[in-house]
Amino acid sequence: MEPFERGRLLLKLMLVLARDRRAMQGRIQTTGFVREYGELPPDLGVMTLGRLGDDEIAALAESVGIRPAPAGAKCDIFMNGYGYRIESLAAYPPVIIDDVEPDGLAAACRLAGIPADRFGERLEACRQAAERRSTRAPVRTETGAIPGAIGPAPSEPANAPAGPAHAPSGPAAGREDDRPVPEADGGPRPALESDEIRIADPESPLKDDREWLAPLIEYFWFTGSERGRSHFPADYLLDFDDPLNMNTWRTFDKRYAVEAVWDRLAIRIARVGRDGAPREAVRIRVV
Repeated sequence: MEPFERGRLLLKLMLVLARDRRAMQGRIQTTGFVREYGELPPDLGVMTLGRLGDDEIAALAESVGIRPAPAGAKCDIFMNGYGYRIESLAAYPPVIIDDVEPDGLAAACRLAGIPADRFGERLEACRQAAERRSTRAPVRTETGAIPGAIGPAPSEPANAPAGPAHAPSGPAAGREDDRPVPEADGGPRPALESDEIRIADPESPLKDDREWLAPLIEYFWFTGSERGRSHFPADYLLDFDDPLNMNTWRTFDKRYAVEAVWDRLAIRIARVGRDGAPREAVRIRVV
């Protein structure tokens, strides 16, 4: 089992355990995906979960009805009626837009109700910036932390709707301070690839396009793709460092999730594909 998949399954089991034991002040009242997950054995605890092997974790998850989300789903689990996407931003930075052709991005803009004027100009400027960057010295790796990663206030109701755009919210309890989040292994973040540019970089052609680009990234991360809206969109992001330690969990509403990773976003425009039929595609990922 891949490490991230193991962590995600353990986190789902922890959420079921918190519901069953009425932990976190009883804020998690329902948890499942389409159907409510079953109850865990009464003698099961966090220590036992931490000692389970991959096959045992998979069997335990299956026993309560935890299965992979269907294709195209943007959320991994529902709690109190809200969809949550699970990420481990420090240890496993996600690819948010995965090699989508420019026409597909334009279609996504229309689906998301985002103006896409001068779209071609922006992409051409990114191509030129990437070419200039690739001719310079190798890029250094960086260390750092997710900005503004804090949890909701303890008094927030379990079924509260999304909070203000500038603040994380949601019922999954998390850390309640704004201390930096270190990399999971204490090491550096991944370096930029030679054909990537950091979106927030002062030399980036997209540095002033936050008002237009942030909603597009939010759409791909939580709502849908260039082919249409997902049947299972996400309302919140649940980020974890250690799936067994609730103090390392953080919840974000959609807009604040994008704000939290904005300085870590990198874009690549490249020709991809095989069999002599390469196509130009755009990738945006967290680095």
